[in-house]
Amino acid sequence: MTMDAVHAYRAATENTPNLIAAVRRIETDVLRKMRDEGYGINQLRTALSESRYPLFAAQKSAVNDYLESILPDGASAATNFSLPAPPARFNMLYESPLRQIESVLAAADQNILSGEEMRRIPQADVREAYIGGSLYGILAGDTKARTAFEHRIWRAHRTAVRDAAERETAEMQPAFDGIWANSRKDPSPALAEENAVMTFLRTTGAQEETAVQLLSAMTEYTGRDKEAYVRKTVASAVRELGAYEAIAAADDAPQHDSDVYAACLKDAVHTLGSDTLPYEAERHIVGALRSAGMDEETLSTAILSASPLVRSAGRDPERTLDALLTGKPEEATYVDGDCVTCADIYQRLITAYDDALIDAGVNDSVAADRRRYNVKAVRELLRTYGADEEEVKDILRALGGIKEEERTDEYIDRLLAEAKAEPPAETVAANEDTAVSDGTASPTTREDWGRVPAESANVRRERTEEKEAEPQAERAAHDAEREETHDARRADEPVAPLTDKKSIREAKRRLRDYTFTAERVRTRGDKEADEMYEDCRAEIERDVPLPFNGQMDEQIILHLFSLGYEEREIENAVQHNSPRRRSQKDYAKSIVRGVRERCPSVAKVIKDAETKYLQTKMERGQTLTTYEKERVLVRDVPTG
Repeated sequence: MTMDAVHAYRAATENTPNLIAAVRRIETDVLRKMRDEGYGINQLRTALSESRYPLFAAQKSAVNDYLESILPDGASAATNFSLPAPPARFNMLYESPLRQIESVLAAADQNILSGEEMRRIPQADVREAYIGGSLYGILAGDTKARTAFEHRIWRAHRTAVRDAAERETAEMQPAFDGIWANSRKDPSPALAEENAVMTFLRTTGAQEETAVQLLSAMTEYTGRDKEAYVRKTVASAVRELGAYEAIAAADDAPQHDSDVYAACLKDAVHTLGSDTLPYEAERHIVGALRSAGMDEETLSTAILSASPLVRSAGRDPERTLDALLTGKPEEATYVDGDCVTCADIYQRLITAYDDALIDAGVNDSVAADRRRYNVKAVRELLRTYGADEEEVKDILRALGGIKEEERTDEYIDRLLAEAKAEPPAETVAANEDTAVSDGTASPTTREDWGRVPAESANVRRERTEEKEAEPQAERAAHDAEREETHDARRADEPVAPLTDKKSIREAKRRLRDYTFTAERVRTRGDKEADEMYEDCRAEIERDVPLPFNGQMDEQIILHLFSLGYEEREIENAVQHNSPRRRSQKDYAKSIVRGVRERCPSVAKVIKDAETKYLQTKMERGQTLTTYEKERVLVRDVPTG
């Protein structure tokens, strides 16, 4: 689907004011300078192998006419072999005038990336099309200058998207909640959520990132990678909407057999008076076309080109195509199990690595050191997500960015072996520094991964995203304020953050296995949730000398549940007291619900703890709050 973004971007660049004129002016001036330096006419013709004009003109005759028209008069017929190679000199002289129009190209790209056309294409596809394929990059070639330019533009674009999403999320929350509450509960949960997102995007005109934020807070997904799921689901909704727009624009009187299917879909939309088509409608159309004599190959190509169904994250494209062609029921189209594949996770990881470089202002990219980043991604797939080695090999062949001549079994086997081996000490140190700075603490083995129910890939990804979104200055000021307020309550002085690698590893291990043992946090007593949260925070910060992070909040939340505090109480405590509360909208609600949903094993413990607390309080004749009285009725607490 990335080609849709490539075509959209290239089509938009063709409308850049005076683009062709600028190319003509630059190349004419470059050739004149080369003539004046002593290059002969044949050398100048050789230099024109580097002309950028053919990139914007499809007709060969037009290209030839252009190239002849810009050759300067007065060039020598002789060849001067003492001069640098003509193509190299042509490109060297291109650099200065290109820098002069850089601001024009930057402004054009910003307008293109934020334009309505690109909003109808998933941002992941737009990113892939733009990074390495910008107009400036086309003109400048594969240079450091191209990388720096594209990173600068994409960083500005991402910032604008995030800011807009923040505003839209606050404004459109009620609309999303209403759509979510009224959405059809499809047998496929992923499909039901995707349909809700599509309805939201269609009715509000919101951008993709807004839907990502809203779905992230509401999804019932419990698989291995929540972030990958949310982004895949929303991207699929965007693709489906794009497919329906293409259907609306389809020719009512198609000239080719391959266009007949789209025309039939358009007629069905009109007949049903609906924004979307049910599976049965498409199955009926396929059956009718087959009965009319359309061959399977043509029909298959048309379905893959036009059908919204095959673009759904909740459906398997191959199974969907087969089901339509053979008349199977809709259930045959659904993805079995988790719709997030290891390929999805791999792509998310690679993008995250590259975005981190862009956000840091580093004029380098993952592509420049793809092998190292492949090793890093594969290591995480194997250790964190339990990926199968053969599946990983297939991912590397298809998505690994490996040059065709290097894409051998031997090369991939060596890469896999390197990923399975322990990383060098300096790599470990770098990863640990990152983990400490961004508040994550990743298990290093599958055994570690399964040890703590609350620790899942989903939660860790949420913490990373939250950290990125939180303004550093605001965070620092807030933490300073909290330290001033609560230092007096701490039993011991907080331990300074660790710097040596061995101690950091030990602290991370301690956090994964952390248990609250101090007397003041072992029993609930008469403490409100706010007060208990503060005591727990003081304990965990004293015992684990790492910067406060989302994993610490999760451990505190689990402990509060075990003491009998109700979900609403815990949410309020986290929202009012957590240093992480400003990291994202509805942080407390999201993390509390996430902990509870991803720890089903503690549900009975939570219920029993609350029941015991309420029963004890009643037996002692202590006054119950209004909320506690409500819980007594809900829990049916014994009174005798």
